[in-house]
Amino acid sequence: MRRIARTLGLLVMTWASVPWARTEETTGYTKTQAYNGALRFLRVEQEFEVIEKDADLGYVLFQYPTGIEDDKTTASLEIIERDDEVLVVIQISKLPAHHESRLVGALLKKLEADYGTPPKRAPKTKEPPGSERPPAKDDSEPDDGADDPTQPAPQNPRTK
Repeated sequence: MRRIARTLGLLVMTWASVPWARTEETTGYTKTQAYNGALRFLRVEQEFEVIEKDADLGYVLFQYPTGIEDDKTTASLEIIERDDEVLVVIQISKLPAHHESRLVGALLKKLEADYGTPPKRAPKTKEPPGSERPPAKDDSEPDDGADDPTQPAPQNPRTK
């Protein structure tokens, strides 16, 4: 019985130490603002080496220092646009999640310093196909009801 408990304990400790790190945070900034601010933040302020980037897809691959001599690991930053918000995702391989949390927090502070408080974004609404509204009537001409089939036709008072 002790052997099973030791094995399970070892398994849990090993599993807990494996970094499955991925930190996500939402922001009200536009995708363009978040991407440009993140790229400046990584290159200029943090002085990380950018390996690859694509503004259209919204990702940046960069080298993140592990803190052990000159050792570095690969990390990624993604900017994902959703209906009414932008998601910032940071993944750093070989390191625990608190590195990502620190980086995301610093990035959001940088965005606020650069762009101010994010504006409230109106959610994008998609109407189902076929639910288009008919164009509004032109109010420049008086409505005599002649176009409305539910209304009786106007009568000329002289014909009575």
